[in-house]
Amino acid sequence: MNGITIFGICIALIGTGTIFWGTTLYPINLLDSEFMSLFVGGLVLISIGVALMSGVSPILKISIIWVTAILTLVYIYGFEMDLIVKLISFVPIIGLVIWLTTKFLK
Repeated sequence: MNGITIFGICIALIGTGTIFWGTTLYPINLLDSEFMSLFVGGLVLISIGVALMSGVSPILKISIIWVTAILTLVYIYGFEMDLIVKLISFVPIIGLVIWLTTKFLK
C-alpha cells in the first residue's frame, strides 16, 4: 500500500463522514439543495478517493463516478433555473464522466 492509496482512503472516509453529517442535519430529499450539497460533495470526495486507490477494479471506479455524476445532475435539476441553463450545466458533467470512463477503461 503506497501513500497515494492511503491518501485516497482518507479522502473517501472524509466523503463518507460528510454524507453522514448531511443526513443528520437535513431530511433526506434528493431535490432539497441543502441536503444535496452535502451529499454530492461527499460523493465527489468518495469518487476522488476511490480513483486514487490502487488495487480497486476499474469497473468499480467507473460505477462510482457515474453514480456521482447522475446524482449531481439530479442536484442541478433541483435548482430553480431555466431548463436551458440546466441542460447547459449538464454538458460539462457528462463530458467529464465520459472522459474519465475512457481513461479508466484503458
